[in-house]
Amino acid sequence: MEVGAQKGTISQYFAVTNAVPTAVIIVDAAGEIVFANAYAEQLFGYDYLELTHKPVEILVPLSARGAHTKTRRAYANTPSSRPMGKGRVVIGLHKNGTEFPVEIGLSPISTHEGEYVMGVIFDMSVQARQAKMLHDYAEALEHSNRDLNDFSYIVSHDLKEPLRGIGSYSTFLLEDYGRVLDDEGKDKLQTLVRLTRRLEDFLDSLLFYSRVGRAELAMQPTDLAALVHDILDSLAEFLREHGAQVNVARDLPTVVCDGTRVGEVFRNLVANAVKYNDNSEKGVEIGWKQGPNNQPVFYVRDNGIGIPKKHHEKIFSIFKRLHARDKYGGGTGAGLTICRKIVERHSGNMWVDSEPGSGSTFYFTLSVPPVIDQTTIAQGSGEDHELD
Repeated sequence: MEVGAQKGTISQYFAVTNAVPTAVIIVDAAGEIVFANAYAEQLFGYDYLELTHKPVEILVPLSARGAHTKTRRAYANTPSSRPMGKGRVVIGLHKNGTEFPVEIGLSPISTHEGEYVMGVIFDMSVQARQAKMLHDYAEALEHSNRDLNDFSYIVSHDLKEPLRGIGSYSTFLLEDYGRVLDDEGKDKLQTLVRLTRRLEDFLDSLLFYSRVGRAELAMQPTDLAALVHDILDSLAEFLREHGAQVNVARDLPTVVCDGTRVGEVFRNLVANAVKYNDNSEKGVEIGWKQGPNNQPVFYVRDNGIGIPKKHHEKIFSIFKRLHARDKYGGGTGAGLTICRKIVERHSGNMWVDSEPGSGSTFYFTLSVPPVIDQTTIAQGSGEDHELD
């Protein structure tokens, strides 16, 4: 409450502050409480007569009263408005001895009767409890995620050994007893081998996914242009077999990231762009655009079959495939889940823009500062490179 140029009477301030819906006290030059509104009485547990004409230090713990008196006297020498919201949280003392955090805003009052200080007091107990609840919840969630990752790792790892045994013995039966089995028996054993291999693929994907969540990231400046070049070299035979052309729209920047993990994102997105494509001339484009605050937004675009909008989130769910199990090269349906997990480990986001028959563009960010100079930023911030 600011004081105007014209002086009023202290009783006028009493009338105004008594209607304010928060705790207010008024203290005279000697540090005695001359007024407390109903909210202040409720906050500190005193009635009006118990508060008035008492030193304001009764509202702070005994251990802090000496320091509070010095601070109050120093303020009286150079009074000024100190609004709330500046992070000045102190400890208040209830009549019953309970201590609780409060935030205080101060305003000097000049009246015909003399100089006073008005304090507006806000109870921070609720915020403190909420902050503790959020902290405890975050810790519990982190612990739960660790337990879930550990469980996924243990289950997928420990199931692989007996599964391999089932597959191996089924193969031995086919090799050693194939002559005494009829066609139906052979077909059933072949189905068993195929199913064990499929289940092993699922376990491998689950194991890899859990490792992504468990492993520490090796963060360092990484030249993404060189990284993508190496990935395309390793995919060269795969690209030739499928008649796919990959174009890197412009040099990718150097960013702080785990190069191995981010390389897996690019590799998976390029492979998917080729697999889910029934064009005779398959085209893939890799590039980046300027996002907010010069943050790079990377993309992999294709001219493939596209994805209906209603499935744009479903495709990121683990083991979710939109097509028949063996169509478009098969797979477990974990690739995009792992890609998003890697991006989220980098505090980034991944999403898709696609329509059936119009291809797909997968975008992702890595929320770490790019290691690019101002020249690169200037060259990359033209109108044709802005993020849609």
